[in-house]
Parts: sequence; structure tokens; C-alpha cells
Amino acid sequence: MNTLTVSVPNTDSTRYSLYVKGVFLNKEKRNEYVDFHLNEKYIFVVFYGFKAVRNKKTKSIHRRCYVLSAFNGSKFLPGINNKINVISAGTGRAFDGLRYLLNQLSDKDLNKLFKLPPIEWQRLIAVIANHPLSDAMYYLYQMEKKNDNIQ
Repeated sequence: MNTLTVSVPNTDSTRYSLYVKGVFLNKEKRNEYVDFHLNEKYIFVVFYGFKAVRNKKTKSIHRRCYVLSAFNGSKFLPGINNKINVISAGTGRAFDGLRYLLNQLSDKDLNKLFKLPPIEWQRLIAVIANHPLSDAMYYLYQMEKKNDNIQ
């Protein structure tokens, strides 16, 4: 099984913070990072908080989420060891909404969700960015019914 490694910094010495959700295989701790090994054939989501230094004070002023795939990857992002394909990206409402939804789902539901095709993820991000979260939850319910055969 091919793996993809996402290195999450666990110190304040980096210029960004990182949070990852996906089909995890295992994790290992290193000095300043925790490496999460994911199954690269499934979609995964990363949440970044980029820091800016102004007047010797560090502030996290820019948050961004990415829905990613390792299939036909052409880009690199901080903390990810492989080339990846960006399926969707979001800031603000999309960032908060997606993080909230992913935290509400059980591990079993999450694993099903990460196995969905990229087009479903693009639709989900559009619903989160433009509609109330209740609509996004209903959309997830409809996706689950439609893709019931995914294990």
C-alpha cells in the first residue's frame, strides 16, 4: 500500500500550523514534527494557519483549507511529502464549516467520506461556502444514501 506522509509541526518555530483529516494508517513522532501516514489512494483534507510577524509579534492571520488527492499530483504544499492535486480550496466560512463537519462525523463515516469521488467534494465545499451548515449536513446525508455501497 502506498502511503503519503503529512508532517505536522508540534512547535511554534514554524511559520504555519497544520491539521489533517484522512484515512490514517499510522503516526510517528519526530523532534519537531508528528508524521501522519495516510493511504494515498483516498482524498484527504489539510487545514493551514499561516503566521505573519508584525512588530515582533506573531499573529495567525490567514487560514486556508485544501481538499487534496495524491492522484496526478502536480503541486507541493508545506508539510506534505508528495506532489498533490488540489481538488478544492477554501478560506473563512468554508474553512470553519468543513472543519466543523469533519469533527462531527464518526471515524466510520469519515472513512466513507474520504473514499468519495472528487466531484462530490467540490460540491460539498460549494454547499458549505454558500449555504447554512444544516444544508451541508443534509447534503452529506444525501451523499451517504447515494453512495451506500462504499465501505
